[in-house]
Amino acid sequence: MPEPPKKVQGVVNKSFNTIPCGDISVKDLKDIYSCLLYCLDLKAEREKDHKLLKLAFKTNHPYSFSLEKGLATMQKLRIHLENTATCINISYEVKAKTARDLLQLFMNARLLHAPEDKTRSKLKSGMLLQPTPKGVAILSSFCSKYGIRGHNHVPQILKSNLNSMELISFERNSRTGAIVHSEYWNKVLFVHLMGPTKNFWSPNMPPDELPDLSRSYTEETFGAANGFGSFEMASQDSFYAFLNEKRASAQPIELEQPVEKIEKDPVSPFHHRFFTNPDSDSHVQYYVSSKGVRLFHNKVVEKPDGSKENMGTCFTGKALVQWLLDCTDVFSHDEAVRVAGLLWNLGLFYLLNGEDFPNASKFIPRRNAYYFLTKEGTRLVPWTLPDKNLTQLDKESETWGVVQQSPTLQISLKDVLEDPGMKYQFRTHLVDEFSVENLEVYNDIQLLEKKFKTLKKLLKLKEREKMFLLLTPLRAKRKATISAAVIKLSTDCLSDAFNIYTAYLAQGAPFELNINSRLRTDISRKMVMSEQHAPKEVKLNAEIQAPTPLPKTDLPANKKDPSQLTLDLQSIKLVDPPAPSPTDNSIAPILESLAGIMPLYEEVKSHVFELMAKDSLPKFLESDILKELPVSITKQTK
Repeated sequence: MPEPPKKVQGVVNKSFNTIPCGDISVKDLKDIYSCLLYCLDLKAEREKDHKLLKLAFKTNHPYSFSLEKGLATMQKLRIHLENTATCINISYEVKAKTARDLLQLFMNARLLHAPEDKTRSKLKSGMLLQPTPKGVAILSSFCSKYGIRGHNHVPQILKSNLNSMELISFERNSRTGAIVHSEYWNKVLFVHLMGPTKNFWSPNMPPDELPDLSRSYTEETFGAANGFGSFEMASQDSFYAFLNEKRASAQPIELEQPVEKIEKDPVSPFHHRFFTNPDSDSHVQYYVSSKGVRLFHNKVVEKPDGSKENMGTCFTGKALVQWLLDCTDVFSHDEAVRVAGLLWNLGLFYLLNGEDFPNASKFIPRRNAYYFLTKEGTRLVPWTLPDKNLTQLDKESETWGVVQQSPTLQISLKDVLEDPGMKYQFRTHLVDEFSVENLEVYNDIQLLEKKFKTLKKLLKLKEREKMFLLLTPLRAKRKATISAAVIKLSTDCLSDAFNIYTAYLAQGAPFELNINSRLRTDISRKMVMSEQHAPKEVKLNAEIQAPTPLPKTDLPANKKDPSQLTLDLQSIKLVDPPAPSPTDNSIAPILESLAGIMPLYEEVKSHVFELMAKDSLPKFLESDILKELPVSITKQTK
């Protein structure tokens, strides 16, 4: 019997100890949060931390955990995923102080909330924490990215009514982490923000209908399309051999081990007649993104002079920011306010009570700042309900909410990929067409190319630093900083290369791409050869220390302190580079592996780009996604 092919292992292993939380990328923050939920293995019936608590008559909060358990779990996060051809080890190490800061950051980002005190925004000892619909959406993306499928491997929370948020994700600058915007994207976001109809709030409003996002996790399927944890079949021949074996033994075919059936409540636990009030101080208010921001109908406000004024239909600055925090992947209140400010700058809505604020030219994220749509905003939002404020607008156009796309405008795939709004719409189309892996691998390779380009620049700087004979404390610190950056970035690049391979390019990968056999074989050979150099750990907490100065000694009056002596700069010369250092020897195999892998990945990137340009783009430009959206496509700069 032939020996099975060797499995290639991808590694994600990072330590976050002394690094400030604000310096951790959003991508890493999402992965740490998802690993935390995966390792906690939350259940609908929470395990009590103390026997006496079992006797307490307290409301059960499904899928919740104590702060102390979260802190303990955070310090050692480990996940092992394996399928027929590849395996991935994901590991994060976080010290207790950093773990608490991260949990507070997750709470600020509306990934967690306190189910026993819905208005609490700060951590305290002994409190319960529960993932929010936004947090569950991030976990779902994580499981999808790493191909985690199958009843026994998917977290139970993904099959529950907490999985109800169709999260809007922003594209971010790979270097700074800042959100990338364009005018088209901001208008697309505004359409989502306003919703398909007016979302009026009242204490008696029915609960929002939950989208069936858990369907892919609750349906019984044979295997899971090569996902990690799925029923493993290496080929069609293996499948038939399996059937024949079971038929011969007259045993029933067991698709998977018996699983606990989870009854899904059609009403979200986040629905509440008062905590969904836009004026509420509830930490989380939205559990679906498809309904839009909540509006007030005939809102009556009291003026400073004691008089009352009917604002009609309106929404508040606070409600707009709350929707962005709950329904998009912004990670802070300040970031949500900046996004809201960009929408305000487009002139899509105006302040109804501008006389109450001295600086009404800027967006005001407060509960007493009341807004409604301008004429331009009304053109974008497909509302049909009558409204008193519309009578104040110019009604010269009868085609509100209808925008004709220019038939002569030629949109290339490059135009689509460079605009975050068109790219978001294009991705939505590819999801519907079951070919989103083409765009995902294109993005991942593009990010890897940017990292590799930066790595090559750092290597040039490193070589230049070797040429200096004089090693001052400042130059020693600079040299150590560059060396540490080279080590981190080189291991990051190789780790990313392995993860791209295990996700898209290996035979039997969760999202296996359709590429020619020659290219797949060449990549597999390179990855197997490079596996011995795969990063085992990436330390992100190394502190660069300047050389310790020599201790001062008492010198005779006629002698000068050596540290105060001046040098003749003419005497400093460049010398031949010294012998390779231990650092050079340790990263040389990694750099050699990357040099062989990158040209092959560039070939993959070119292949999927051509495939999307020829097949996916024409369908996208004719799709209902574009035709139904009342935002015209124009070529524009970001």
